[in-house]
Amino acid sequence: MKTTEWNRYDRWHLLFDALCRAQGHQQNAVLASELCARFSRNSRADFDAAKKQLRNWRSGQRLPLKRNVAVLGQLLAIDTDPDLERHWQALYRQAQQRRGAGSSSDAREAAAAPRRAESTLSRRVMLAGAMLLGGVGLALSPVSSELRAVPSELPIVNFEGSVRVPLGATVLIHGHPGKCDGQPPEWDEFAGEIPTTQLGAFSDGGLARKVVRRCTSERVVRGIRFTGTNVGTDGIRLFGDYIRINVVSAL
Repeated sequence: MKTTEWNRYDRWHLLFDALCRAQGHQQNAVLASELCARFSRNSRADFDAAKKQLRNWRSGQRLPLKRNVAVLGQLLAIDTDPDLERHWQALYRQAQQRRGAGSSSDAREAAAAPRRAESTLSRRVMLAGAMLLGGVGLALSPVSSELRAVPSELPIVNFEGSVRVPLGATVLIHGHPGKCDGQPPEWDEFAGEIPTTQLGAFSDGGLARKVVRRCTSERVVRGIRFTGTNVGTDGIRLFGDYIRINVVSAL
């Protein structure tokens, strides 16, 4: 879309939403994961909070902080078009003036969202435990591009970044999705590609769920677990994602 067409948007949130859609972000999962990665936030609560913020920003219910606007501009490559960037900044300043107090409500929402997300996650974990104790089998439907096709009872893989592993503990740190339009691979299909580290060993984590950026949605993945056997810090790459592993002494 040409800059002259972007100029027809007279509200910042309308321009933001249009830019998101133009770059394939009809849903917020991938953009939320990118936002979390930029701020080194790796938990499910962070991801859920980012998705809610994006929904609010795109609908005009809330206005993001300046630092978030800067990061969004980078993620959407707005700085590659000087005219578009000027229009983007001008509409944001106008939105700030209209709101007066700015994004104080946005900051409160950001602080409250992780607590709600953690509560939701706890309920899901309890539900999954009850299903296992009751002998209920989990039947997986074919993986589709829609988020609703991914069973919410599956354990969640955190985003690449930094992971803390107590000595002797086993932690789910990644997941292999396989092809975006198919089922996740079996462990022995890719186990030989996993790098080694003196800090511990990797193992099959079973089925899990993770937002896969190249698939633009949350997917069922083959989980990858790590067991810490030696205290220390190491950086590895798993299928293009950098992970910093910190194995610490158990208290």
